[in-house]
Amino acid sequence: MRSILSALCIVILAWSFSAVCMASVPPSYMQCEEIYGKPGWNPGSGQRLCFFPPHVSKYVHPLNDVGNYAGLLHPVPLPKNGSLKLIVQFHGWGAGQWGPDETYNDYIRTIVINNDYDYGRLTPDDLEKIGVQMAQDWGIALTTGDPAKPCSKGHCEAILHRLTAAIHEAHTQFGDSIDKGAGITLSGNCYGGTAIHMVPLVLPDERYRAQITVVNAAYPGNLFVRQADGLNEFGTAKKAGMYWQDESIRKSWGDFDIARVDVLRPENKKRLKNVYFHSHSGSNDYLGYSLDFFREVCDGGKIACLGTWYISNHVGVEPGLSYDPYQVYSGPDMSARLDSMLPVFTHATSNHWGERGHYNLGLEWKNEGFVDSATRAEIPIRYMRRTDIGLGIPDQPTASTFGLTIRRFKNFQLPVGAVVHWQFGNDSGTAVVEEAGEVTIPQLTRHSSALYEPVILTKGP
Repeated sequence: MRSILSALCIVILAWSFSAVCMASVPPSYMQCEEIYGKPGWNPGSGQRLCFFPPHVSKYVHPLNDVGNYAGLLHPVPLPKNGSLKLIVQFHGWGAGQWGPDETYNDYIRTIVINNDYDYGRLTPDDLEKIGVQMAQDWGIALTTGDPAKPCSKGHCEAILHRLTAAIHEAHTQFGDSIDKGAGITLSGNCYGGTAIHMVPLVLPDERYRAQITVVNAAYPGNLFVRQADGLNEFGTAKKAGMYWQDESIRKSWGDFDIARVDVLRPENKKRLKNVYFHSHSGSNDYLGYSLDFFREVCDGGKIACLGTWYISNHVGVEPGLSYDPYQVYSGPDMSARLDSMLPVFTHATSNHWGERGHYNLGLEWKNEGFVDSATRAEIPIRYMRRTDIGLGIPDQPTASTFGLTIRRFKNFQLPVGAVVHWQFGNDSGTAVVEEAGEVTIPQLTRHSSALYEPVILTKGP
């Protein structure tokens, strides 16, 4: 019943700057059709709906007798100017049986991939085999519960294989419309917000994995596999991640090696260094929105992050904030892209760590002013303090001191040991490159201002 996997060689210069040979998905594994005019849809949107039939491939869980869908929502007509961002949407709990009628509002500027979860496709008999009342794949892994069908070595990471196939389908069908320099944005809430923290570590196709630029999460359990001890800043015990809180998750994941998705491991922090993370939630969220993510992953791994939190338990924003926590960036001029440098702010003195607080709020860069040449780089940055934030959160200080790491240069080459001279306003100094391709200035101070000041980098003895 299986057809032989054929190879398709694709040249995507804007992404990889070289020819890449990939495997296409045989028709028997993924069947796609264009759908327009569904009831309730905006007339300006369409969907390429792809169905993965059961029992023929790695794209569907072995116990699933129904099959799965992936939908690619897109504007109609499609622009051919490479202007659409590619977004992968991971939904919250309850969307596991998503099918052809799923919609997403931002169809004008994006192509959105929706990918249903495996847990909603298993029967009560299947769940009994696994030994749980509700399978918990969390968008990553799910065991069969059948010794004859082991899930070792990634065999049952069906949702990740479907996602890879859907990304490939998007570029095959809509390649002229996609802004390849923007990379891939992962967006999710709750169940899906937790998953997208781990997807950049385990997406099967290495090339697509390297093109994930943004993780935009609402209400996530951001340290999913953490085994915690000690106290947090509020004097209460640190919570272990959801993996250790719920036995059904451990059963569902079977022999999956959780070290692969542990964002606290040093080797995994290195794999995430080109990803920008934005998230917000309640600090009292039962999923475990841990502020240690910002200290240990973002500060500790020099990873670009913006975080805000309040007291709302799970789902929903506590009313009374003067800013919109759904905004992906702190400022209107910043964007994390594959085709430009990525600034990373760390250890900022303007962060607030209370039960309501923020991380990197007010620290901003401006892509439009980037300079990246063989001999010089410039990164305009500013600090705009927030006042009257609401909910008792104090005004930010008039100045912020922070570390700044810049990476993803294209022309400003930085081998290990190179000496970089930096200038920022009236301040200047040197930094030695400790990791190829990036440089860190440990302490810069910026007073609050709407004006951007360039950090200027040159190389020298």
